Amino acid sequence: MCREKPEKLRVTNQSQVPVENKEDDSILVVKKVNFMAFICHTINVAAQLKKKSDRIKTIVQAAGTFLNIRDIKADQIHALLATNEVGETDNQDEG
Repeated sequence: MCREKPEKLRVTNQSQVPVENKEDDSILVVKKVNFMAFICHTINVAAQLKKKSDRIKTIVQAAGTFLNIRDIKADQIHALLATNEVGETDNQDEG
């Protein structure tokens, strides 16, 4: 009856990451100041943009700049969000 905990974004010191996980690309270790800069930049810039695709591009670019996430592209995120939104709409219709 052991439930798995959902994955969470955890801001931590690099020294707290277990050695075997330091090369795991699913774990993000980032300085707190960079994380806060990413959030502030994203809020300030995305609020000014009208098109969803422009907001996604801006957020992905900021993730590359502040969080060193360079292997994910805006079109991947756009496609993922489009797929999830369709699923959410379908689920709402059932309820």
